[in-house]
Amino acid sequence: MGKPAASVLAGPTHLVEALRTQLVRPRLRLYLTDDLVGVEISGALKNVIAIAVSGVRALGYGENAAAALLSRGVAEMARLAEACGGRTETACGLAGVGDLVVTSSNTGSRNAKLGALLASGMSVQAAVDKIIRPEARYVGSPERHLPQAHA
Repeated sequence: MGKPAASVLAGPTHLVEALRTQLVRPRLRLYLTDDLVGVEISGALKNVIAIAVSGVRALGYGENAAAALLSRGVAEMARLAEACGGRTETACGLAGVGDLVVTSSNTGSRNAKLGALLASGMSVQAAVDKIIRPEARYVGSPERHLPQAHA
């Protein structure tokens, strides 16, 4: 039936409540918030932090350095979310810390692979080209629309 999971739905209350009724599943817990800015900031920055954490690990700096980077990254994520009009608790909740834990601990994720390749000295474009499957580059693929690195 699938493993238990949780996710955050962000937007105007009436819309996310209606959406939740369509998405409800026995093993899926949906949390609702009207803090769209906090969710957007958290979703973007957790990727950057996860890439950096992966780079630190790939360089052999150890788990203490990775944990320090991760925790300082969360603090900055919360500050930026608040500065942009979001809420600190969103960055410190499932949309921020929760997603960051999953992203930074999954060594098979694209973010982890990118961090390791960058730490090895590979350019951003070469690393992205290596990570993205060739078949994913066809028109209509979401991965096709990743920003291109420019020197």
